[in-house]
Amino acid sequence: KGDHTGSSMFGSWLRDNCIIAYGLFLTDPDGQGCEDSKACIGAIATFLLTHESYRMELVIGGHKNVTGKDEKSWMDRPHIRFIGETGLEDTKWYNHKQND
Repeated sequence: KGDHTGSSMFGSWLRDNCIIAYGLFLTDPDGQGCEDSKACIGAIATFLLTHESYRMELVIGGHKNVTGKDEKSWMDRPHIRFIGETGLEDTKWYNHKQND
């Protein structure tokens, strides 16, 4: 445990954890890798369902415009990172786009 308050290094990135889960499954589909992969996907699903589904519904339903022109709307986007240690939403301001 370290103090990462001045950086984004405490954040768990949604895309990166999906890739890790897929890699765990590919390298060990019948063993512990598969079990770890399922646990990782389960944690991601819990985060999305608990903290982000309402954001997704607002955007998909056309109730929120998060196209990127207005910085005030960026935190209305579904969040692409979360606090890995707790599985909670990261409320620190961030643009929540992953274009790389």
